[in-house]
Amino acid sequence: MAITRPEGAIMAVIASGGMLFAFWSSHRWRVGLGVLPIAALALQPIVNLIFTGSSQAAGSSAKSILSMVPADLEVMASLIVTNFGRMWWEFLTGYSVREGLYLPVGMAILAVWGLVVLGWKQRRFWPALIVLGWLIAGTAAVATLDPAFWHFKRYQMPFMALLFPLAAFGLLQLSTRWRLPVYGSLLVSACVSSFVFFVPAYALNVGYLRQQQLPMANWLKDNTLEDAVIAVH
Repeated sequence: MAITRPEGAIMAVIASGGMLFAFWSSHRWRVGLGVLPIAALALQPIVNLIFTGSSQAAGSSAKSILSMVPADLEVMASLIVTNFGRMWWEFLTGYSVREGLYLPVGMAILAVWGLVVLGWKQRRFWPALIVLGWLIAGTAAVATLDPAFWHFKRYQMPFMALLFPLAAFGLLQLSTRWRLPVYGSLLVSACVSSFVFFVPAYALNVGYLRQQQLPMANWLKDNTLEDAVIAVH
């Protein structure tokens, strides 16, 4: 996770930090294992430095609000706070002005309840704290991105996916008698709302390919030599 995506790196740091704190006194040999994921975070910057002369990826700089030029701390802070608040408000309501209803209403509330049950009632404190830490730190990191809400929320997907099992767990703890019908209703509503949104979204993406990438590919095929080397984004 530490070398795949930034949100994975954040999770690796939080999980390793929790493990180090939990086992520091009783299992010190695990400390070495806990350091490995944190040390792995240096791999990408080192590779970037070797091949480009800069430890920071150009793509990360281009997307980051923190790389704004000129650097206006007040504007940057306002944008990040706005992104973070909007993200969690949409998680809680399941509704976005742009995408419509994309999560079952109240699912984030059930997810929070699932975390409470996990950490407080079941005394599984460390797993609950690690998950909560990843949700908060991860969404805060995504909030620093200018395209935080672009591409059908692709940067929020890891956190949205985690809400589903947490919400299901919280729902199952609410009632022993009615949990199956309610759980089934949650799944059905999630599938229906996702499908209603997915069909036009998929058509929109296919339209982009038809209008942009496909004409470009056809033009290159008709106007360049077969052995020509061309880099295209």
